[in-house]
Amino acid sequence: MLQRLRKLLDILGNETRCRILDLVSAQPRFISEISRELEIGQQAILRHLEELEKFGLLTSFEEEDTSERKRKGRKRKYYEISPNANYQIFINIDKNDLIFDLRTPEPPDHFEKLKEIEEKIQDARNTPFGLRKLEMYQSLVRQLEEEIAELDRARSHAIRLLEKLKSEFE
Repeated sequence: MLQRLRKLLDILGNETRCRILDLVSAQPRFISEISRELEIGQQAILRHLEELEKFGLLTSFEEEDTSERKRKGRKRKYYEISPNANYQIFINIDKNDLIFDLRTPEPPDHFEKLKEIEEKIQDARNTPFGLRKLEMYQSLVRQLEEEIAELDRARSHAIRLLEKLKSEFE
């Protein structure tokens, strides 16, 4: 476990890998797109992508064959944040011991999260109009946008898995 924690910290300690993670967190990207955006050569980007994918922070997929977008040559390979890339690091330091713990938390229960947000919305409705109410609404909007983005990533991943499964039986 300590070896895995060291590897994660090594990966996240690299500025280029962090920039790649930030870039693909918005939407899936292909190698030349990442290279152009970060102004780093494709070979270097490829090495970083392989490292991130090997550790499980990224997943990759090839573009879909659609009638509207037929390309000559190889399909583009896209990279995105892995739906399983969810880690919690706990560090406990005292004078006698140093404890590191790396955990992968349980997958979120989206309905439970939405129920909590819904309860907060009711609290916000009951708050007198003013700065506090505005801050509550802004926070709730951010929470809902994050939840929607997470659900969109999960949906995209599920669609790709479905298409992959269907293509195996065609």
